[in-house]
Amino acid sequence: MSIFPAIEPYAVDYLSVNSEHKIYLEQSGNPNGTPVLFLHGGPGAGTSPIYRSFFDPKKYRIILFDQRGSGRSTPYGSVSNNTSYDLIEDIKSILDHLTIKKSILYGGSSNKEVYDYNFKLNATEKREAKKIAKNIEDTI
Repeated sequence: MSIFPAIEPYAVDYLSVNSEHKIYLEQSGNPNGTPVLFLHGGPGAGTSPIYRSFFDPKKYRIILFDQRGSGRSTPYGSVSNNTSYDLIEDIKSILDHLTIKKSILYGGSSNKEVYDYNFKLNATEKREAKKIAKNIEDTI
């Protein structure tokens, strides 16, 4: 499998998650597709346009965000109020903001354990997430 062609976001937003932090958030792909929320490695890394290409834009509503203190989120480099618990709350806030009840969460590096532990998937959702992960691993 090859990576999907480059696409641009159809929506970009900054979500205030508290009085200090604003999270950069973008959506691309199919607005009516299965939501997939991508968690970048961290801390500090931020998202990259290449991450949009990991997912079939005809099938998925691709949601990327820069975690607190990372990428285009503000304030950049802040470690204040920036814990794994805060990340979990931010994910919930993003999904609420976008009125999404269920989403595939995909990521790796330091965040894999965060979402594996805190966001339990049913068997079908786990198979779909593993399928996506396998396709991505085959491309890099």
